[in-house]
Amino acid sequence: MRMKNPSKFPRRLEAQVFRGFLLVILLVSGVFGFLSFNLERNRLDRTLESIELLLDAGVGQKTGSIANLMFFRNREGIALTLERFSAIKGILAAEVYEPDGSLSYSPLENPLTPRLDKSARAESGAVVGRMTVSRRPALSYTAPLIALGTNYGYLRVYYDLSEPIAQMESSAMLFAGFFVALILTSLAILRALTGRYVIRPISKLSSVMRRVAEGDLGAQADIRSNNEIGIMTEAFNAMSRENAVMYHQLEEINLSLEDQVLKRTKELKESQGLLESVLNASQDGIMVLKSVKKDDEIVDFQWLMMNPEAMAVFVDRVSSIVGTNILSRVPAIAQEEIFEDFRTVARTKAPVEKEIYFDLESIRGWYRFSIVAIDEGISVTFRNISERKLLELDLEKRAKLDGLTGIANRSFFEERLAGEWEKAGAERHSLAVIMIDVDYFKRFNDTYGHLAGDQCLRRCAEAFEKNAKRPLDLAARYGGEEFVILLPRTDRDGAALVADAIQRDIRDLAIPHSASDVGETLTVSMGIAVASPREAEAMASFIESADRALYQAKKQGRDRYCLSE
Repeated sequence: MRMKNPSKFPRRLEAQVFRGFLLVILLVSGVFGFLSFNLERNRLDRTLESIELLLDAGVGQKTGSIANLMFFRNREGIALTLERFSAIKGILAAEVYEPDGSLSYSPLENPLTPRLDKSARAESGAVVGRMTVSRRPALSYTAPLIALGTNYGYLRVYYDLSEPIAQMESSAMLFAGFFVALILTSLAILRALTGRYVIRPISKLSSVMRRVAEGDLGAQADIRSNNEIGIMTEAFNAMSRENAVMYHQLEEINLSLEDQVLKRTKELKESQGLLESVLNASQDGIMVLKSVKKDDEIVDFQWLMMNPEAMAVFVDRVSSIVGTNILSRVPAIAQEEIFEDFRTVARTKAPVEKEIYFDLESIRGWYRFSIVAIDEGISVTFRNISERKLLELDLEKRAKLDGLTGIANRSFFEERLAGEWEKAGAERHSLAVIMIDVDYFKRFNDTYGHLAGDQCLRRCAEAFEKNAKRPLDLAARYGGEEFVILLPRTDRDGAALVADAIQRDIRDLAIPHSASDVGETLTVSMGIAVASPREAEAMASFIESADRALYQAKKQGRDRYCLSE
């Protein structure tokens, strides 16, 4: 490389050193200036806090009386009170608002705030904000007008901040002037010292270096000095003697390295393109997360990579999320079970696969997740399975319901009975069951037809389910015109009360049944069994006891219930 004008190099070098010193001093001054600005700003903040305390004391004494004036709609009293506020030094104006935020009264021709935002309408305490009033900075202080526990509106007071801010700016300018003087003095001293002890020797050395750069590989510098520049000159002279040999060796090495780099770069581009095409074509969401630790505990994860399918779930574009933490973009996920699974896999290195339902603002539905540990984080693959999951849940629900009546079927009843029987045995509480049979239902079908019979069973099922009131109670169709009600934690008296209520509801339906031997309307017979389970083998005899009690009710004339012994 050839210099355009070697004679001007010392001056350019001196100018560069001078600019370097200037930059250092400017940086130091900037740091001190920043600290002084923060000091003044903190002092301003403390001033604002004292102003807020002043307003708390002054406004707090008046809110109750203004609330009473609002109650009596005494605008003259409100105006007089606000005039007194405006007379206090520093207060620019005060306005009163209705509970819904609309302006009630302002002494100004042009109100400063025609309507309060919801954020300023607190139920208790005060809301403090900053705004500009008549081109002057001001502090807004909004307090609820509460009397005897009732909110009658809001009072907003505007305090002039011009004087505190002007004081801060004046102090900052004074401090800045001091540092400007310090900079100029320091530069003058540094320039004189560096010119004599640094710039001139370096100028000589740079001249020899220019000759080496132009091809004179054996050029020597004649500088005798015991300081660092002299040591550097001796090292340079030794280096220049070896420079010619090394130069040729480096040329050969560079050519070899260039060939290897070009070849490796081509291979990496091909591999990256193949990987990107596979990821972009995948129907699964794929993302790589890096663990974020605090005190050796994993507290968050950072997005390192995600394909378009994952991008569509979490963000609108990948550039806006890669490199950010997951909790900063989706904070609600911290409360989800899957976030704890992320931490577990990153900590234990054991993979996890599971299905989970999300109900977040940006993610909603059923997803299947596959989580695998990698070096310093995890790889997550997921797919939206909401359509399949909803179909499964619908089929599962349908499998538990009776197709005609819409209440639980016999299979679901027996499943619940087994669970409640085991729980009752473990917790030592009683369990009751009511077997129900619609009286003379075959005659009803023969008389009114099967469509009417189906409608009759549906109405009866509604009455039975109505009386299975508690969360654990269950009404189910047992078969044909037979129904059953499961009542956990229920004794004989409680079961009898439920049976009485069922009889009343069935009679209130007043379904005509002219073929019945009991009466002109439809009736039911019921058998009740109550047990305190001890052994699983006794569950079958428990149902048989209820069935025998039902038989006794029919034998005694129907339209009644009997309790099993």
